[in-house]
Formats: sequence, C-alpha cells, structure tokens
Amino acid sequence: MELGEHTCALYDNDADRRAVVGRVLRDGLQRNMKILYVADGAAIDQIRGWFGLSEEEHAGRVTFGQADDCYGKGGRFDPDCMIDHVNCEIKKAEAEGFAGLLATGEMSWALRGIPGSERLMEYEAKLNRVYPGSRGAGLCQYDMRLFPPARSLDVLRAHPKAVVGRQTYDNLYYLPPEEMLSDRREEAELQRWIGNLATRHELLERLRARSAQLEAANRELEEFAHSASHDLKSPLRAINAYSGLLAKHLAATLDHEGRTLLDAIGGATRRMEAVVGALLALGGIGQRELRRERVDLSALARAVVEELRQGEPGRAVEARIQDGLFEDADPVLARIILQNLIGNAWKFTGERADAVLEFGRLPGTVDYFVRDNGAGFDPAFAANLFKPFRRLHAGSRFPGSGVGLATVHRAVARHEGEVWAESEPEKGATFWFRLRP
Repeated sequence: MELGEHTCALYDNDADRRAVVGRVLRDGLQRNMKILYVADGAAIDQIRGWFGLSEEEHAGRVTFGQADDCYGKGGRFDPDCMIDHVNCEIKKAEAEGFAGLLATGEMSWALRGIPGSERLMEYEAKLNRVYPGSRGAGLCQYDMRLFPPARSLDVLRAHPKAVVGRQTYDNLYYLPPEEMLSDRREEAELQRWIGNLATRHELLERLRARSAQLEAANRELEEFAHSASHDLKSPLRAINAYSGLLAKHLAATLDHEGRTLLDAIGGATRRMEAVVGALLALGGIGQRELRRERVDLSALARAVVEELRQGEPGRAVEARIQDGLFEDADPVLARIILQNLIGNAWKFTGERADAVLEFGRLPGTVDYFVRDNGAGFDPAFAANLFKPFRRLHAGSRFPGSGVGLATVHRAVARHEGEVWAESEPEKGATFWFRLRP
C-alpha cells in the first residue's frame, strides 16, 4: 500500500486474509512505516504469530489495540473522535521519525451492536478526507462470512481501493465522501455508474483495437522470424559441407591446429542449425491450428524418457512417471511441452550420479509438474526462464538452444494455461504447468 491510500480487504477465508494483511504489514515495515493494528478479540500473541511480528524485533514499530478500546471508547463509537484519533496517530508516527502510519483494523466489532456503530460507513467515508495527501494509509479488514451483502456493498462504496481474495483493484464502485454522505447519494451513485459504463465501453473498444494491432504485429514478427530462419538454413548447410570437403581435401597436409579450427567451424554451424531449428519450432506453435483430444500424458512422458535413454544409453536416470494422467490437449503441443521439460530435467541432472526426474499431477488439482534433483537455478532470475536465449547457466556446462522453455511457454499459452518454476541452486527444480480445459 502507498501512503494516502484507503483500502478495504474483503475475504471469505482466513488464508486469504492472512496472506493479504501479512503482505501489507511486511511491506510497511520494510518502508519504515509505523504499524497500528486494531484487533477484535484475538490475542495479541496470536496475531504476532499469524504475521511474524516478533515483540523483540518490532518493539516500538508495531502498536496493538483492541476494537472495544479504540472504536468503542467510552462505550460508544463516535466517527469524528476516531477521525481525530487517526490524525493524531499519523502526526505521532511522523514525530517519531517514521515514514508514515499504516493503520489496519478488524471491523467485525461493528456487528456487536456497540452504540454508534450504525455510523461506521460515515467514518469510512470521512477517512477519505484524511488519508489522501497525508503520511498515513488504512487497510480495513471485512470478513464477508459475517457481513451481509448490503453492508459489504457499502464497504465497497466507501473505499477507493479494494482487495478481494488476494487481488487489489481500483474500485469502480467507490463514492467520494461528498457523495457518500449526501442526502442525494442514490442519485449521485446512479450518475457515477452511468459514467462508469460509458468509460468502460470506451476502454474496451480501445483494448480491442490495441489487441488487433498487437496480433497483427505478432503475426508479422512470426512470419519474419520463420522466413529468416529458413533463409539461414541453406548457408549453414553450405558452410558445414564445405568445411567437411576442405578437411578431406587437405587431410594429408592439414596440421593439428588446422584440424582444430575446422572442427570448431563444424561445431559452431551445427549449434547454429540447432538454434534455427528451435526458432522454426517456436514460430510454428503460433501458426498451427489448436486441435484438442484426449492425450495420455503418462504414456507420452514415458516415450520422451525412452528417447532420451536411447540418445544417452550410458546414463542411469531414475524416472518416476505417475500413471493415469490424461488431459484434453493438442497432442503435438503436449509432446513439445513434455519433450522440453523432461529434456531439461534430463540435461540438468547430467552432473549427478543419482539423477532422478519425476512427472506427475498434484492431487485434487489440474497442476502438472516435472521435478528433478539437478543443478537448479537462482529463483531471483525465474522471470527470465521463459524468454528466448535467456540462459541461467553457462552453455559450456549445459549446452542447448536457449529456446526450449520459451517454446514450452508458447505451447502452454496456446492452451490458455500457465507455466511457472520453483528452484534453488544445486537443489533441483520443479516446473509446473496447467492447461485450461
């Protein structure tokens, strides 16, 4: 959260709440913000445990209170008194040398009938005159399992930003305080919604036009890459052939250095041919028609492993393939996905005598994985994995075209799916993918 923001977190399970609030608190602490946490009945030690807020480490940086003492001070909730309290806490945080104040509260107290609690939305609306432009930010936690739908709608109206589940949104249903507190709120809200409809329609039209432009540009790029790759194949074949003829012609007179240079030429052209072939395969994925059918991924994975064993019969790799994995997918693209992911696992376990690779599906999900115990990678660079030619290891250690994972990403994207990876250096890697039905 940024300073000046007023956000509601709407959740229907404790896992989402703890993930969102924990993320906001950690970010606030990293940015030297003072934390004010108002709980509703939960023990402070319990809250510290939920969010990793140790008393020793965060002394003076995190202040806790209970809702009855803060919102119900004196036995009654008074929005204006609370507004004054928030302003004082912001000024106090600044005076203590903090970058600002991050206030967050569990709002279920308002359902217990505390006198004045019916004015909660008045308070939320007035906070939108406090936070913007200030050194404060507020996150109000609302459990949708407790608040009725009509109350949750009011919560949305009172917050410029909303977190639903774990995703943060700019709130299209927000009403500024002058409208929220007006006697003519319904009229103002109607006009705002009509304006939002027009704005959304205009944005959708722009998005459609932009998408069409991007699709046309991508088609041109793919056609260019395909054409350029084809044009490169002939001269590469010629270089390879002529270097071979030259080696035969000068066999009697060629010294060791000359043979080494010719071998280097041959190796370089073969590597370039592999890259060109990979680029052609990458471009072809976007051009072919997607044809889904029932695919036995278990059998496909075993076939890929068998091909790898035939290519390197001297390697002893334990392959654990889960049985009975079927998916509605394009069979050609499914093979490309598994060839590259299992091929990667095979390659990056090449330095291990106890090499193991696995293919399976997480129980109760549609998430497939290929796991190995090989070289792994630094997770800080995971974003580069699926981009062409973005290597995370030296080519001399693990040779390859640098296009394999980009090809996987393209093939999964054709199924409107997702692919991601988890790893640590020298601790193996797990590549996940899911294909939308």
